[in-house]
Amino acid sequence: MVEEHVMEFTEPTSDKLLPDLHPQEQHVFTLVLDLNETLLYTDWKRERGWRTFKRPGVDAFLEHMAKFYEIVVYSDQMNMYVDPVCERLDPNHYIRYRLSRGATKYQDGKHY
Repeated sequence: MVEEHVMEFTEPTSDKLLPDLHPQEQHVFTLVLDLNETLLYTDWKRERGWRTFKRPGVDAFLEHMAKFYEIVVYSDQMNMYVDPVCERLDPNHYIRYRLSRGATKYQDGKHY
């Protein structure tokens, strides 16, 4: 029982991270972007605490890249952080899928 409980925290939530592409989209490549370092910038100052900003050009970048790629965003944060941030970041739904910490394998103190 303990091993099953530990596996919940160390193994990905499913074997397959993304659904198969539609047959008409088999030629489309997948572009995986890091949410916290590539699309957003987080800053901390003593007088105001943590603040998160969109990087310049993110909206135009997502719109352009969505024409050519299946866009997937990854974050090592939990879903409860990733989902609301992505909703505000991408109101036009250019990002097809979101992967968070639950999609990782925890091994040797790191998420893979």
